[in-house]
Amino acid sequence: MKNSTVHSLIKCSAILILLALPFIISAQKNNDFYFDENGNSIKKSKFEKKVYKDGYLDIKEIRNDSVMHRLVFREEEGTINKNDLGQLRDYLKKCTGETFSSNEIIVIIYYPGKDPCNSSGVANTDRFLIKKYHQNLKQGLEEQGNVHLVNLYKSYEGLKPQKGIVKWYPDVDGEIEQRFFKQHYPCRSYVVINTTGAYYAYFGEYPDSTIIDVVKIFNEKNKEK
Repeated sequence: MKNSTVHSLIKCSAILILLALPFIISAQKNNDFYFDENGNSIKKSKFEKKVYKDGYLDIKEIRNDSVMHRLVFREEEGTINKNDLGQLRDYLKKCTGETFSSNEIIVIIYYPGKDPCNSSGVANTDRFLIKKYHQNLKQGLEEQGNVHLVNLYKSYEGLKPQKGIVKWYPDVDGEIEQRFFKQHYPCRSYVVINTTGAYYAYFGEYPDSTIIDVVKIFNEKNKEK
């Protein structure tokens, strides 16, 4: 009886190993490659240090059996010329139906589509918290004066909990994505555009207070003129 039981266990173990073998082989084939923000190959340890200590994002791309990890800095500053800024306002009007004045600072919150970062946690699913955070942001921006907030999305999937609370509009021709948010940054991102065309973009998850801080800085610069 004991021999029969042992034989059965050995047989079952052999079958399980055979079934798991393709997955083991597949896992062994997967290779991770790491690149800095300039596309240069670097060691995993250096890559992880930049992510965890220096504020970079880990943007992943799967190619065949390999995962390519690329560093992306979370902040970007630049300037939009007067003509392009006018066209940007016209495009935002096309997306939202709202008019964007030349004396308004523009704040764009960009949602790239559902991902693990923006689809988990009560802050993304609890309607009470969503409403509270949105109202606090709106109030903080209104206190700065002449600020136009707009929420744009690439894909609406995952935004249903915010329906009736936050007005989301489609990036109809993908112009905002192409100009500011070329990658799928986790959660969402934002860009603040001054009346002069100077802008500050932040990629990936952020506290709303940082948006208000950037607007304050732009307002102070505008007063210095």
